[in-house]
Amino acid sequence: MRYQCANNPLAKLAVVFFVIMFPYEVVALDFNNKSLICSTKKFPIKGGFHFINKIELIKYNILYDVSVKSEYIHSSRHCYKVVENEIIISEYNLSNYWVLT
Repeated sequence: MRYQCANNPLAKLAVVFFVIMFPYEVVALDFNNKSLICSTKKFPIKGGFHFINKIELIKYNILYDVSVKSEYIHSSRHCYKVVENEIIISEYNLSNYWVLT
């Protein structure tokens, strides 16, 4: 009884699949409800990202209008994916992919 699972190829496949996929899920969940701040030499805070869930984020840009000498914040939603410890951000958000019927 004890070794039945070890001899079952389907059980082995399920265990291997879980072991391979589990680290990707852990990495994807690490950014959930977290924020990153971006800076440049001229601006200590230039913008940032707030991760809404494991596939979508809000991108914030702090923009400076030279003519009126004021700053304003522009925000937009984007999809993202973590690949080999790099965050890849799409130009598009989830609403671009919904099909209305």
